[in-house]
Amino acid sequence: MKAVILCNTDTERTSALLPVTERIPLCGFEIAGVTPLYRAVQNAYSNGMSDIYVIGDYLTRRIEEYLLTDRFKNMKPKFCQYESNFANKLNEIANGEDILVLNADTYQALPLDKLIAFYNENRPSAAVLTAECERGFGVNVRAEGEKMTEIGGLVLCEKAEQVFCGAAILSAEALEPLNNSPANSLAELLSELADGGDDVLVCLENAGFAPINSPSDLIEAAHTLLANGGASDISELPKAGITVIEPVYIGRNVTLEKGCVLENTVVGDNAVIGARAWLNGCIVGESANIGAGVQGENAIICVNSHVKASCMLEENCVIGESSLIGSGARVKSGVKIYAERRVEAGEIVSADVKCGHGGELALDEEGCCTFPSGATPSDAARFAMAVGTALREGSTAVCSCAEGSRSMLAAFESGLESAGITVFSIGTATPQQTMFLINRLGADVGMCINNGGSDKIWLMSRGGLPLELKLQTAMERACSLARYRELPNSYYGTHCDMSDCKQLYKIYLNQILPKAFVGLNADVRTADVALARLSDNIIRPKNDLSGERVIFHISGDGRACTAYSDATGYVTGERLTLLAAKANFENGLPVALPNTFPLAADKLAEQLGGKLYRYFEQAGDDDDAARAVAERPDNFFVRDGLALLCTVCNYLSSHRTTLAQAMADIPQFYSSQRFAASKASAGEICRVLGCRREGGDGVMISDGTTRAMVRPLRHRRGMVIFTESVSCEAASELCDEVIRRLKMGLDK
Repeated sequence: MKAVILCNTDTERTSALLPVTERIPLCGFEIAGVTPLYRAVQNAYSNGMSDIYVIGDYLTRRIEEYLLTDRFKNMKPKFCQYESNFANKLNEIANGEDILVLNADTYQALPLDKLIAFYNENRPSAAVLTAECERGFGVNVRAEGEKMTEIGGLVLCEKAEQVFCGAAILSAEALEPLNNSPANSLAELLSELADGGDDVLVCLENAGFAPINSPSDLIEAAHTLLANGGASDISELPKAGITVIEPVYIGRNVTLEKGCVLENTVVGDNAVIGARAWLNGCIVGESANIGAGVQGENAIICVNSHVKASCMLEENCVIGESSLIGSGARVKSGVKIYAERRVEAGEIVSADVKCGHGGELALDEEGCCTFPSGATPSDAARFAMAVGTALREGSTAVCSCAEGSRSMLAAFESGLESAGITVFSIGTATPQQTMFLINRLGADVGMCINNGGSDKIWLMSRGGLPLELKLQTAMERACSLARYRELPNSYYGTHCDMSDCKQLYKIYLNQILPKAFVGLNADVRTADVALARLSDNIIRPKNDLSGERVIFHISGDGRACTAYSDATGYVTGERLTLLAAKANFENGLPVALPNTFPLAADKLAEQLGGKLYRYFEQAGDDDDAARAVAERPDNFFVRDGLALLCTVCNYLSSHRTTLAQAMADIPQFYSSQRFAASKASAGEICRVLGCRREGGDGVMISDGTTRAMVRPLRHRRGMVIFTESVSCEAASELCDEVIRRLKMGLDK
């Protein structure tokens, strides 16, 4: 049996532990000479595991350097960087053998011998180590007898029957079918096994488990280590003028000045504790400098930090790595000072002092980053550096902006170039022009800055599709942690002025349209000035003034289009998209639509014998063919309102038909979309609704005539509910019913 130690961290816990884990992963954070990684490797080695692998995806260089230290010399763990699919990496390491998988996220020595004996006795698909939770939040586990039925979601320990200890044994037979699984952590992998009906058993540990999800948990872990034999022998410390109340841990080469008082405190190597300083229950990192008269209670002072004289550090505050706290400053309870930040002398700090732009970056479902009103070019530059860091060096990006955002664009382009990205700048342009030129110029990504009350940066891949989830996460992490790619000037990216290439988009639209309309008088309305000018320029000269008057309305972001005529009344964007898809089917062209698009598209494709693909909003290995079709210019009408308008106009004109006659062949349906505030995961929604999961788009309920798709938003900021039915009332009622059932089920 092989052992795999996981150093990858989920976003939720990484956010909660910042700034402690800003420059060093949790697995390498040392308390009293012990790190979670060393504890995990030592535990596996002492239980007969000679083949030990360590994998991680966060600050991997620090992990590799740590594994090369003398303490790991006899155990010889092998490091593997986790780059793509989590389950594939485990299968590659297992190579047909059973594996013990262990999270390096606790300072406790887990009873692996009990877990191994339990697995050997029962031989299940997987054996999971659980325990009663002592405090804080834990990953909830539900079981019927010994069989696990559900795992996932951080809950208060008092509400959990038992929590996951971060250790499990997976059989080779259970692991092999999970190749290309979307699971990105051990808990998600176990949840997938349980949902698939595999025999997953729980091994309950009676000693209790204390998860680490916040700085206060780290302080509690330090106190536990000191109470359980991790304290130093103070007999060799100088006695004159120093007060030490056991238990304490004093590292090597520590300087303790006269009059200092240490109680239940951990002090790292080479630290300096000034005269008359009083520290109770604190963690002091390596090479930290604590000035004279500093008072600290249950605080964390990270590596290389300097807290000057007479400061007061209140309970559970954190001083980040290499930060400087001025003399006489007071850091209030729970406040976090991020790495390399400066607090002025005498200041009272009651809010977090964060790195970078002052807050964690979060991209929404469409890949948009919205800054608060009044964002500066420096914010755009830092964000661009994070984007460039996440991309491969030498990648190409198409950049544009709306009127009024030129300074933001210039700063953004500079940030990309400093990270080694080649920039194709097209100046002032619409997002749809940017989307088209990503394909036309062969770029990797596109960025469009829009100034509409607040500065919003929209990131997209080819075809206007959202970026891959892993890439978005890498961008968020780089920006939040201010960890940017640093290159010498000679390796900076190239800036290319491609503003004249915007005419290619106009040529593309004109190629869709006929030379002149027959029986059609189109009128285009939109709130975007640039879009209005462009549409007027290409549509108005082609109008047949004696034809049917059809009013098209394009949304402000240019992504959607609706229509109105006296004969049809209001025509939704979904039905216009189906008409454009019908035109493609008749020309023998395939169509790719999002998984949330109404099922009427499948009915239309079946009637016309067309090829229809479906893709998830978040890219997955199972929809590569669909996304390849979605990136084609003949499918831009799905995400480009003006391209949709041109496709519909061309169909009406070339078929010499009215809008009402064209829409008569389009299946009738009604859809509804609602937002609901909830922090539930897709697995929890699936449990409450009793329905199946649809890839990255959440869960789906369907009975043939109605369908509901429930998609949790990123970072658990709520959920979007899509419903469709043959009647408007049924779609709305289904939406209300789904919200009611979710509220009742999740509240329980």
